[in-house]
Amino acid sequence: MSGARTTYSGGLAHRRRQRAMLLRFAQGSRCPEGFGYLTDEGTVDPAQPVELYVTCRMTHVVGLGVLAGEPPA
Repeated sequence: MSGARTTYSGGLAHRRRQRAMLLRFAQGSRCPEGFGYLTDEGTVDPAQPVELYVTCRMTHVVGLGVLAGEPPA
């Protein structure tokens, strides 16, 4: 029964896949100054400035990925 609980949308396996996917997408936001805004394609938007709050938030998110043992982080 416990295996069935992790396969539905919102289950543990689903959340782990989503976390890995989001961290891989977030890798594109890294730039020399910190973290930038992303386009829909997942690349840094050069028209947007590098904001301190975005860099702080992404540093936190990547840190959580490291703690979770995600390879992309």
